[in-house]
Amino acid sequence: MSSEVNVVREHDQLYLLEQRKHEPKEYFKFIIAKAKNHLKAFDKLAMLDIGCATGDFLFYLQSQFPESNLTGMDVMPSLLERAKEEVENCQFIHANICDASTLPDTKYQAVFMNGVHSIFDSLEPWLDNALNLVSKDNGKLYLFGIFNPDDIDVLLKVRSVEQDKNSQWQSGWNCFSMKTFEKYLEKSNVKNYTFHDFNIEIDIPKHEDDPLRSWTFDYNDGSKGVINGAMILHKFMLLEVSL
Repeated sequence: MSSEVNVVREHDQLYLLEQRKHEPKEYFKFIIAKAKNHLKAFDKLAMLDIGCATGDFLFYLQSQFPESNLTGMDVMPSLLERAKEEVENCQFIHANICDASTLPDTKYQAVFMNGVHSIFDSLEPWLDNALNLVSKDNGKLYLFGIFNPDDIDVLLKVRSVEQDKNSQWQSGWNCFSMKTFEKYLEKSNVKNYTFHDFNIEIDIPKHEDDPLRSWTFDYNDGSKGVINGAMILHKFMLLEVSL
């Protein structure tokens, strides 16, 4: 009997069930608040969203920077088709950030990657590829997601236990340490980077039909924590990398 675990990523299909473009997520607002001064410096602003799904973040970017040149990229054609229907004046690319041969030749003043890096079991090659998409003329890479403030990297696979079918193991909740990112960036001769803490201030209820979706709870001091059905606490940060 083989001990090899077959890992898939099915959870992104949930985006096809959502209608959230006119209700931007709190972290969308947080990212733009941190990036706004940088983005306003360009007359012709080209931005890329890696792992754009159905285009919710692009829709928000367009509302904030209507004259910008937007591009969305994803590996799932079904998500891209939905994005094309709902986000106007935006280019969409079917590409894999881990495969340089699929990526555009264009360089962007701002490259965003939200909640995607935790899918991968290492930082290479996707981080190198993402950095190569950033313009060397004052461009920046913005990575939002979960990071570990302690010097521990966590690789996580989850499976929903259901009686009516055999569920497969899924990826998407790996948690790399800040230290791992720092070492990798410095090895790549990238010296200018900053981590910004994100603390959510609204309540998010638990989705009983989908325990992998995150929800909030209250600490004794009134702040909020975020957890999911894998019992993993989420420490969200924005990593801002300047080239």
